[in-house]
Amino acid sequence: MATSRKTLDSAPPPVPDPRLPQSGELSVDSLAIYYDLRRDIMNGQLPPGAMLNQVHLAEKYKLSRTPVREALRMLQVEGLAESKFKYRMKVTKITASEVDEIYGLWIAAQALAVDLTMPRITPGELKEVRQVLKAMNKQSLLDSDVDSWQNLHIRFHRLLSKHAGPTIYETIDNYWSRSERARRAYAARRHQASRDVDEEHAALVEAYEARDTSSAIRLTALQLARTACAVIANIDADYRPAITWAAFRMVTGEEFPFHS
Repeated sequence: MATSRKTLDSAPPPVPDPRLPQSGELSVDSLAIYYDLRRDIMNGQLPPGAMLNQVHLAEKYKLSRTPVREALRMLQVEGLAESKFKYRMKVTKITASEVDEIYGLWIAAQALAVDLTMPRITPGELKEVRQVLKAMNKQSLLDSDVDSWQNLHIRFHRLLSKHAGPTIYETIDNYWSRSERARRAYAARRHQASRDVDEEHAALVEAYEARDTSSAIRLTALQLARTACAVIANIDADYRPAITWAAFRMVTGEEFPFHS
């Protein structure tokens, strides 16, 4: 039990999925195993197709099968694991259609968040956004600490969605979390920020400062759609991300500019 207790204390909880049981309904051991396995699935240590054997996991954590079974059930609800045999599950594959759907919904939710936040964001909050952007640009010059840049990037976009309301805010966080595995598995890791991305972030802040909602929505949708298309192309080069393109067209009134 000591192993799982330590894991629970050291691992931050993932973004809550509304389909999952509430934490009070599960044991500490179940949550600890869930956090461990989810982290390893997200970072690729447990790749698509990897087997998740209840018996072996119970032996590893020195626990009964009950908390292991509960943890695997949570992963199954999230779509990260699927049943294989009686006591086994396996890590699900990442599909192009899944990525397309997540990003299409994300683009729509993010556009709504921009529209709601734009009139409410304060000069003090925009100053904080500028400070985070400055730290991002500084961090992007370092080749080593990719996670530090990513954490700043998440904070940057959360600040720009701050006044969207808790439900929309949590929905966007959920899409970010659900797309993480696909980005890590199929998109090139960022060791140095591209000039285009840096300039787009600066332009996004300028759009907020000018209260230019249309420009801010377009820039945000463009970044998300471009990432989706890059990830999808690496999964299945023949797949057409129709949902992502439709979402981009819906929120901008334009066709997505980077496909034939």
